[in-house]
Amino acid sequence: MKKNEKKKKGVKFMLRLLIGSDWTKNRDEINDRSLAPELKEYIINELVGHDPDSKLVLEINSKYDVSEDDKEAYELAIRKEFRETMFEIKYEAKLDYTRNLILFFIGVLLVLISNFIDASILGFFKEILLIFGWFALTQIAYIVFYSFMVRRRNVRRLKQVLMSKIVFK
Repeated sequence: MKKNEKKKKGVKFMLRLLIGSDWTKNRDEINDRSLAPELKEYIINELVGHDPDSKLVLEINSKYDVSEDDKEAYELAIRKEFRETMFEIKYEAKLDYTRNLILFFIGVLLVLISNFIDASILGFFKEILLIFGWFALTQIAYIVFYSFMVRRRNVRRLKQVLMSKIVFK
């Protein structure tokens, strides 16, 4: 197999879970199953260090007999929980994008205003505007180079779980 083909296809790895009866939490009387936060966090933490493009097989070993209907319900609960989390992250990203754009324009505006102020009259005020302007611009640089990358990586992990094969044993 060529190197490029292996990269496209991805490597398959298994995540084995041994579960009891408490791996889902019922939110209300309608029996709307959702994952226990500890299990969701465990799955995400286990993906750290693995290639996000690799294929994931989620193997679930239960201490109890699980009916086919429950298997389907649990699979839907897993996918629903990770899909909702992914949509929340994407929604936050849109809000952050707008805030960051506003912060960028404020930073540029403060730097420009500080250049047009006469230093002999309002020298101290000029320096304050310049400092705040550059601070706003450096915060944008940090957000672009770090926060967006972290968010993108998290979305890729969530997609990996959504696309995974879920097997009950």
